[in-house]
Amino acid sequence: MCIRLCLLVAACFLLPCHASAAIARIPLKQGTVYTHAVAFPAGDEEHITTLTALDDQSATFTVEFRSLKDPTLNQTFIRRVRRKDLAEGHRINHVFQPGDPESFPGSTFMHLSAAALDELKRTGETAMVFGDLKDYQGMAASASMFTMITSGRKYFRGVLKRVGNGSVEIPVLVNGKRELLPAIEAKGSVSVGGDEIKKHIWWLDDPDNAISLRAGQGKIIGQLVRIDFPVAMPMATQLQFALAGGVVGVGSLGGVGSLDGVGSLGGVGGAGGANGAGGTCRASLSGIYFDFAQATLLPQSTGTLQAVAEVMTANPGWSLRIEGHTDNVGGGAFNLTLSQRRAAAVRDALIAQFKVPAARLAATGFGLTRPVASNGSLVGRAANRRVELSRTCP
Repeated sequence: MCIRLCLLVAACFLLPCHASAAIARIPLKQGTVYTHAVAFPAGDEEHITTLTALDDQSATFTVEFRSLKDPTLNQTFIRRVRRKDLAEGHRINHVFQPGDPESFPGSTFMHLSAAALDELKRTGETAMVFGDLKDYQGMAASASMFTMITSGRKYFRGVLKRVGNGSVEIPVLVNGKRELLPAIEAKGSVSVGGDEIKKHIWWLDDPDNAISLRAGQGKIIGQLVRIDFPVAMPMATQLQFALAGGVVGVGSLGGVGSLDGVGSLGGVGGAGGANGAGGTCRASLSGIYFDFAQATLLPQSTGTLQAVAEVMTANPGWSLRIEGHTDNVGGGAFNLTLSQRRAAAVRDALIAQFKVPAARLAATGFGLTRPVASNGSLVGRAANRRVELSRTCP
């Protein structure tokens, strides 16, 4: 039996604003969390990959597969990729099977190597091998991005050819801010025996971290929607600044404004709030992660919760309101309840795990009523699924 990330790993993955130009660098950095999403009728199914260890020899990723339809498919795998393969490899193995070794020498699993990226840019094509499963058309109609099947991986060979001559811009939430990342688009057919798969992949145009940003296979298109990586300024410092009345979004790379022209998120006065006396000081928590369509906090949220607790300890006179927000998949009543439960889960964790006094924390949910982005795209819906903090400015 095996689990396959039906597109994203096959290809691959708060203050959003209109980005005027693409940024090029997303560091390969320990502690980075990548969130991939594929749209299904029941909602955007996500999986989370964390770069848990990095040294001169290899990068180690923890890959968490989760299913909306069937929780029995939820599994966690470790995949260690050699630095040599990130630099030189032409093989990508994105099938995960129970009993697999942690490392497949010669293969990456969501990166194009620097050498293959260079070939795409210089010559317009590169020969590749994909450890994959035959693309069954029924996957597109299923309610899960992961499919349990009995057949094992096969190694499909073929050539990826560059589409166009320049880079294209792919929107991704980077530390809570909408960024346009430059990507090299490539297409190609790969085959083994009588089986053929058509690949369509957008790779980050960075030889040091050519991760897949978007992927299409069959009728399904998936995308890397969030990247959260450690930055020099501690998150507690960023939260302190925003909640005290600063103007920089929590976890952002700078800039203010709105995403797709709908409201604003993060910093002071986001989502319609105002700065200054009597206004609302506001911060968005880009490092909060929940299970699909549930209020279960995932372990990757611990660092952000700790930062909130540090801010509350440093400011004993502050009280905060924790606000939950959702996308529009599932309807108003479902999303209102979900947002309330998620806000309450954050409050409960801060009280139980980090000893923040209950009297200083309130929780409420707004459901789908306060979007900060269009719900018509994967990254827009990812931006709308969020938790914010607010306090009344003195």
